[in-house]
Amino acid sequence: MKIKKMFVVFVIAATLSGCGTGEMINGDGVALNLEEEDRPNLIETNSYSKEEEIVIDDMIFKNFDVIYTGKSLPEYAPKNEVIYFDEQVDFRGYLMDDFTYCFITITLENTTDEEIEEYLSFGLLVDVDEQGKTIARSEEVRYRSDYVPIDPTGKDYYRCVVEAKSESTFIVGYILQDSMLTSERLYYEINRYGEWFSPTNFRYIKVDL
Repeated sequence: MKIKKMFVVFVIAATLSGCGTGEMINGDGVALNLEEEDRPNLIETNSYSKEEEIVIDDMIFKNFDVIYTGKSLPEYAPKNEVIYFDEQVDFRGYLMDDFTYCFITITLENTTDEEIEEYLSFGLLVDVDEQGKTIARSEEVRYRSDYVPIDPTGKDYYRCVVEAKSESTFIVGYILQDSMLTSERLYYEINRYGEWFSPTNFRYIKVDL
């Protein structure tokens, strides 16, 4: 029993020590640095064009396209189905601050024999510098198409189900800083599993507005 307790204390101490230096220890005892400035330039190794298919395990991400940008809402996205934070909008949903709507389409193809529960929050729009480091990003998803609430007391815009051996296409909406619209290095970042300590699994699609 004493040996077990000592082992637990050792593991906790090692983990806390790693966190204090911006590192996390994985199962093999390897330190994973969490600081973005120390990450490799993933834009050089993990970026794709919108015509390409991106395979991440049992899901294929494809048919990415930007279908609308503007201050006003498109007809298919009524104001009461959009999530707002601190943005100032009028009664129609017109953005009055230095922000712009950006709506995209993306297709998810399930290659397995079972349905897959996926979360559309895997994707964000990011502006990067020449070294591939993020300098601006959209916040979470603000709109998604084909939403059917399960819980009438709350909206889970992120959750979707892709049936076995099938594909589903979604319209997903974001609110961007106006400065991102003129960026020459704007990307759609796919982080399927919400990983924060293994950025080499990220995928990037070049965005042309």
